Amino acid sequence: MARKSLKSPEERIAEAQALIARLEAEAAQADIASDPKLTPIRELSESLKSERLVLMRGFANHAQNFENRRMAHQLWIDEIDLCEQRDRVHIATIEGVLQQIVADADALAGMTDDEVRGYVSDLEREIRAECQPSRTEAHAARHQREAFNAQRKAPKRKPKEDAAEA
Repeated sequence: MARKSLKSPEERIAEAQALIARLEAEAAQADIASDPKLTPIRELSESLKSERLVLMRGFANHAQNFENRRMAHQLWIDEIDLCEQRDRVHIATIEGVLQQIVADADALAGMTDDEVRGYVSDLEREIRAECQPSRTEAHAARHQREAFNAQRKAPKRKPKEDAAEA
């Protein structure tokens, strides 16, 4: 069994001073609580403590703290950027196909029905091939954002539950 390390005199003095400061603060609070003239100060103090607790939620370790909110928004922005990129690629591909159809208009007039169907299927295949990589990236970004949101909203495990399973 490891030996408990002894505290230095400076550490013991610091702990004693912290205890004295805490006891003095409690005594001052008791004086304020017992004096009816200081009721407005007591109410203001309680109101400020309540407001401080509300403000500290952004710094606490939970799903809505500032870090988690920033990450969720950044993932959302990444997804939007990839969707925008996907749509730009898709629009450019469609415009290219439309220009190709206009350029091939004379040749299309002399084709049979089967040749036209083959031509159309070739164009559709070209559109899918051009747009598939950006579509896949946008879907992956959406799934990454959804996974992050599901993970941060999942209930936190308590240490007792972890110890019971071990």
